[in-house]
Amino acid sequence: MDFWGSLKGFQADVSGDIDAVQAKIRLLRKANSRIAGEQGEGQNEVKNIIQPRLESEWKGARANRFKTARNAAYRDMVKVFKEEYEEYQTQISAEISRLEIQLAFLNAKMMAAAAVEETANEISHSLDDAKDQLADAGNRLNELRKGLF
Repeated sequence: MDFWGSLKGFQADVSGDIDAVQAKIRLLRKANSRIAGEQGEGQNEVKNIIQPRLESEWKGARANRFKTARNAAYRDMVKVFKEEYEEYQTQISAEISRLEIQLAFLNAKMMAAAAVEETANEISHSLDDAKDQLADAGNRLNELRKGLF
């Protein structure tokens, strides 16, 4: 493959990588948003677990078991909707940050490839100009030779 083909292939590969990383970031942001919504809904529902307030008539072993089970369920749900959901969101945010760094690197590669392409075009044009000048000089030299002989 020639230089130009290699350069275009490299740019196409990097462009594909950029598209893939951007798609992953979009999916993770969407997931993070959904998790935040579910977390909010869950936190609202958790409040209902300890409702209604038990009246003073609720006494005895059965009432104590119910209170204990209800409080345990409340603690478990608070843990899920507070700690675990926040941990998921933190992990997703960390992955988004990692992908954004990767995206910045890929964009830098694309900019470097564009700079190489621009420089190569300038060199190619300079070489074409030099070829034209050499051809003109050769033509003048031939004309001078014809005039001498």
